[in-house]
Amino acid sequence: MKKNIEILIAALILLNVFTLFKLNIIQNSLDNNYDELRYTIENTNNQVSNFTSNINSLIEKQASIIDSYEVTFGDKLNADLTVPIKLTVIPKEYTEGTNISLLVNDKKIAMERDGTTFSGSADINIFEAFKPTILIEQNGVQKMESIDEYYDLQQKYILNINGGYNGSESYRSGKYIFNGNIDLQVVSQEGNFTEDVKIIYDVNGITVKEQSAEVSENDYPDGFSNFVNIDINEQIDLKSNDKLTIYAVIKDNFGLNYKYVFKYIELDSNGDPQRHTAEWTIGTIVEISDKDNNVLYTPDYLKNKY
Repeated sequence: MKKNIEILIAALILLNVFTLFKLNIIQNSLDNNYDELRYTIENTNNQVSNFTSNINSLIEKQASIIDSYEVTFGDKLNADLTVPIKLTVIPKEYTEGTNISLLVNDKKIAMERDGTTFSGSADINIFEAFKPTILIEQNGVQKMESIDEYYDLQQKYILNINGGYNGSESYRSGKYIFNGNIDLQVVSQEGNFTEDVKIIYDVNGITVKEQSAEVSENDYPDGFSNFVNIDINEQIDLKSNDKLTIYAVIKDNFGLNYKYVFKYIELDSNGDPQRHTAEWTIGTIVEISDKDNNVLYTPDYLKNKY
């Protein structure tokens, strides 16, 4: 009797193992079928989206009054922070007496005709939005069309800054201690280069220390870079709720001053350093001002934060 029970238990165990094995196969099959169905749905959605996008692009092109256009920019920034631009347009329709103008930043610029091609030039300040509009006047009828392409004039002509502080830091006995170095790379565009670099230590909006930095230079095929390296062994007095900001002020040959923040320390009400800081505090140009300290640029996401 006991032996029969053991045989029955063994059989039940084998049956359970077999059942689990079959269930696992069924589950895998269901998962595979689900993945295939999901892939098919996503692929169909992408095809529909692409088809819709192509149809919309075709409709927009058919409705456009412009057959083609080209925008070109000057290689160098002018002393007044403007850059020359040239816009060339071929209208879809042309009859004798057709006039085409370029509207940009509240200015109307007549375009000259060469066959069926029209071109116009203007000097655009790099700190103004560049949103050109084409005005076609034909047989007493005016038609306008905006060029929606985005042009980032600032990044094309201003300095590009990278780097920050490398080393140890600690806070004790009311002093924030740095022992390391500041490494910065300033990539210059053609016709624009670094003239001066200062490192500023700011506590609650007040400058407590300022360092001048020597700048080295390396040439590259597409421009050149300036390098700043300063060894620092500093102790800055800080108390509860104080905010320490370390940033570079970099001046270029056009008189622009770039404020580049790369270190931010904030103490809480207990005098302990905050563990989390905003991303912009570890390497961001937060402000560009002219030689008269007029602010020309602040990132949109910082206007209400900094």
